[in-house]
Order: sequence, then C-alpha cells, then structure tokens
Amino acid sequence: MLKEAQKSLLEKKDRIVKASDIQKSRKHLTDPAHQEVLLEKLADPDPVIRRAIPNILVDIKPIVLLDFVRLASKPFPTDKILVQFNILTQFLHLIEKRDPLKRIPLSELPVEDITESEKSSQNLAEYFNDRLNRQRLLLIDQCQEDLTNFLHVQLLAHCHCDSNEEIVAIGNNILSMDDVFSLASDISTPQDVFKSILDILSEHPDEAVQKRVETTYHEESERMWNRLKELEQTINAYFDIIFQSLGFTQINEFNISIKSLEQAEKTIESLDHKLKGEVKEKIAASFPLFEEIKNAVEMQIFNINADIRPAKLKDLYHIQDIIQHIFDLKNIGKEGLRPGVLIDIDPQMLDKAEKIWQSALGQFLGRIKHLNEMIKIKFSILAKDVEQHENIQSDFAEIVETFEITHKQKVSCNLEIACNQCPKRGCASERFLTETEFFIDELIDNFLEENDT
Repeated sequence: MLKEAQKSLLEKKDRIVKASDIQKSRKHLTDPAHQEVLLEKLADPDPVIRRAIPNILVDIKPIVLLDFVRLASKPFPTDKILVQFNILTQFLHLIEKRDPLKRIPLSELPVEDITESEKSSQNLAEYFNDRLNRQRLLLIDQCQEDLTNFLHVQLLAHCHCDSNEEIVAIGNNILSMDDVFSLASDISTPQDVFKSILDILSEHPDEAVQKRVETTYHEESERMWNRLKELEQTINAYFDIIFQSLGFTQINEFNISIKSLEQAEKTIESLDHKLKGEVKEKIAASFPLFEEIKNAVEMQIFNINADIRPAKLKDLYHIQDIIQHIFDLKNIGKEGLRPGVLIDIDPQMLDKAEKIWQSALGQFLGRIKHLNEMIKIKFSILAKDVEQHENIQSDFAEIVETFEITHKQKVSCNLEIACNQCPKRGCASERFLTETEFFIDELIDNFLEENDT
C-alpha cells in the first residue's frame, strides 16, 4: 500500500507540473515553442493531460490551427514515430469536432505548401484531414522497414483500431492482427510494450479482439505464476548445494541423534517412579552417560562448524557466488518476468514475486542462522593470531546490531522484537542471509585471498 501511495503521489506531482506547462502555453498559442509543448501533451501517457489539449484547441482560429497541423506534419526524430502518429490521430479527432471548418473554403487561408491532391479539397476540414492522413501513411510505410522495432509494432497496433479503413488495410498488410498478438505475447517483448499493445487493442471496436486481449492477459498471468514457481525451485536447489558442501547433512544427523537422546532421557525419567531396586540405580547411573554422549556429538558438530581446512574454505568462494545468485533471483522474480523496469509490472505481481522469494528463504531460516554462526566460528578461528582477535566478538555484536537496524529501516518494520525471534520467517531469513553474505565476503577478503596469492 505504501508503494502504491508513493506511486500515486508521483503521478499527481507529474500531472501538476504538466498542467502548469499547458496553462503557460495556452496563453501563447501563436508561439512555435509553446505550440510544440501542447503537441507533445497530445501524446502524453496520462489520459487526463491528453484530454486537456483538445479543450484548448477546439475553438482556436483556423489560421492558428493550420500552424499546429503544419508543425505536427513535420518530420519528427525516428524515436518519436509513435508519438507523432498519436498526435496526428488526435488532431484528426479534433478536426471532426470542428464543424465550421467544413464551411470554410481552402482559399481563405494562405496555404502555400499545398499538393496537387490537396487542391481538390472542398474546405479546410478536408484539407486538414488529407494532410494529416498523408503524414500518417508515410509513418506507417516507415514501419515496414523494421518490424523488430517495438515502436513500429505499437504503431501498427494502432492501425488495426483506426476508424480510417485505408489505414486499417495497410496496417494489416504489413502486420496482421495475429502477428501483433504473437509479438506481444513473446517472452522477449518488454513489459511496457506488452502492456501498451494490449491497451491499444482493448480499444478495438470488434468484441472478439477485446476478448482475445483478455485471454492474452490471462495467459500472461499463468506464465508469470509458473515462472515464480520455478523461482522457488531454483532457490531450493541453491540452498541444497550450500548446505551439502558445508556438511549440514552430517550436522542434521547429529542433531537428530541429540534429540533422540533427549527424548530417551525424558522417557526414562517418566518411568523412574515406577521402578525400584537395582534397575532404578542403573537408570540413575545412565544419565551421566547420556550427557557424555550428547557432549561428544555436539563436539562433532562444532568440529564441522570450525573446519578451516583449505579445501573446505575454498568452498566459500562457490557459496559466495551462490548467495549472490539467490539475491539476484529476487530481482529476476520481478524484472525477469519480462524485460523492463519495475514500474511497468503489475504491483500485485511484484508483491507475489517478493513473497514467493521470501517464502522460499523462510523454509531455511534455521539453517541460514546456523550458516551465519558457522561462518563466524571459522572467522574467529582464522583471526586468532590477529591483534584484534580479542575484540572480535564485540565487533560481531556491533555488526549484527547494524544489520538489524538497517534491515528494519529497509522493510519499515516497527516491531520491537529482534529479528532472531520474529515470526516472519521470510523477512528474517533475508536479513540473516544478508548478514551471512557480509561475513563470507569479509572472511574471503581478510584470510583467503592473501593465501591464494
């Protein structure tokens, strides 16, 4: 909700700035610079801004309108081809509303750059329509030169929805409706282009096309959902590699043994009041043995945690890369749904991607914490001959506190409980994995790279 509110505030701020520009320019309608400002707003992505311009231009004098039409018909930069097409189309809609133009003969305006075909125009409305459509046809013709340009594909999508039958036919000859949908659905098509094409086609007068747009959106949602499930599987596979390489399989077996011993102790204790004589004495004597076995098993776990053999330490390079890949997957889960930037992706889908990523991490919270402690143990042992070894535990505590504060600020967490006790497993896992990555980086930088060289 906070992200949505921030986005809404930015949109309102942007709209206010644009509205201010429009108000300034409407006072100088004969100034070419201000005419350009108003033209740009005709193709603005904000529909509120687009609607404001016809309200200004609907009553301007024909001679001023001619200036606007000439300006709109001039060559635009190639990366503005879609903008120009939309401006020309908006002007055609404006001309339709200017009925008086149909009663004004072309001879009443000082039109010098008139073509032979335009000389047959009976009135200004016909002249403006002819000129605007002629320029649109030129832009459409340019599109067929490069159909890998997504601006061209979007322009041709507009052609399929146009009220001019000639425009529709030419656009269809260059790129059929099936081809437009196919290109939109292709995974390599950026998110903003995918959405733009479907938004354009949703305005098509044919209900069958509108239905196809809905179907395409549904298929996209299913594809994205499958992609997110793949994301979870990839994270699981990465963690399996990390834990296997560091001996967590053995640690897990030892932990199970300790729990079994503790359960056996509880069971025997529950029988204590039912037993008498020599058996009871033997049971009492067995408890120290249980404690000795547990201590021996715990020492085995410590030895695995404290393993600093060169071969084992070199595994940290691979683990460092894997953890970075896991964090990269958080962005792939968002941006990798399709090429593009986050603002172009459905906020609900972004939220799902982040939750799935954190949920996948949350399954491993206990082992991530153990990994964190393991790296600190290795770090402490390697630092035993370094001057600052005496302060290393206090350094660890200070670093942990910094990570705690930074993470809570990042996720806007106001809970007073420590991350170590937080029930939000996914969020806590991200925080401890971030800290673990830091300690691995420090361990490699301080103790491994020098030895490697």
